[in-house]
Amino acid sequence: MKKIGIISYFNYYNYGSMLQGFALQHYIRSLGQDVKCELINYRGVPPTNASKWKRLKTRISRTGYYLSHIKEIRTKSKYVSKFALRNTYFDEFLKNNTQTTDKLYRNKNQLMENPPVYDIYVTGSDQTWSPNVSGGYELTPMFLDFAVRGAKKAAYAPSLGINSFSNEQERYLKTKLRDYSILSCREVGGATLLSKIIDNEVPAVVDPTLLIKKEEWRSLAHKPMISGKYIFCYFLGDRQYYRDFVQQLSKQTGLPIYYIPVNWREFSDADNLIWNAGPLDFVGLINGAEYICTDSFHGVVFSSNLNKNFYAFVKHSGSESAGDNSRLFDYLHRIGLEARLLSYYNGGLIDIRSIDYSVVNAKFESEREMSYSVINRIIEL
Repeated sequence: MKKIGIISYFNYYNYGSMLQGFALQHYIRSLGQDVKCELINYRGVPPTNASKWKRLKTRISRTGYYLSHIKEIRTKSKYVSKFALRNTYFDEFLKNNTQTTDKLYRNKNQLMENPPVYDIYVTGSDQTWSPNVSGGYELTPMFLDFAVRGAKKAAYAPSLGINSFSNEQERYLKTKLRDYSILSCREVGGATLLSKIIDNEVPAVVDPTLLIKKEEWRSLAHKPMISGKYIFCYFLGDRQYYRDFVQQLSKQTGLPIYYIPVNWREFSDADNLIWNAGPLDFVGLINGAEYICTDSFHGVVFSSNLNKNFYAFVKHSGSESAGDNSRLFDYLHRIGLEARLLSYYNGGLIDIRSIDYSVVNAKFESEREMSYSVINRIIEL
């Protein structure tokens, strides 16, 4: 039996992160081959050698930030217990729907000292190769330095999270990627960057959640406990313009608004806030909604995969195609729905015409087939 281990940031209390980890494992296991596929149970806490005095100085230096964000900090503190309860839904989902290593790894050193043993190691998706995550490249295990000697290394749909590298980062990537037998990237722009660095073509593949077609997601999703039509909102950022947009959309359509609250601006005890939602509740809320408004990458991916009417927003000011915003722009441009990405709203009527998914679904099928072929090469079908 062939043993496959996948590492990504799946084990965090984030809907997209957890669902993409589940989706890649679910797809590989669905192939019915003689393979054992595990998610490497990694929830990184970068080690620190900072002294107590240095940590105190850091906290003192942040005093200005704390004072300027006092309302946000107080609001968040009031709802800690609600997040703790929500997290149990994530834990339950992992327990019931995935197979992970028994050991929980907290940093790269723990993986290096006691690595899980597989025939094939896979770097998974969702900003696994971003230099801005996990304390930087030197501290991340996402380049599979811990893999046992002689094992195959591959990457399926890692995201870079940026659209340019420093010379030092390029040198680091060139060194690390030499050990990979098969490479791919989630974004077209990222695939182009990696192709230049290694002087070989790197294919752009679909996000793991798109490996699963809409019909199967609908069968997996939990039906929301909401009667009638509604607008579903899932906002990670705190920009006001898309909250103004949602109010106008509700006024224009006469539909109520429901939120999964993540950003402190939505925190309250209002009846339209859905605190107790696990990953499959999240999918169900998108599937059941008349409209979806979100600044989340995976919120947009699920909305489009499920053929829903959605509006996407950018979390950060500046160019739609720059920095973290580039993930959304890249995806929507790729499927021909870049017009659904709104970087501002100045009031007025909203175009509420439905999205025509005929062309989009054809693109999904084409890109899925190419992505399936990459996975087949990884697990040597």
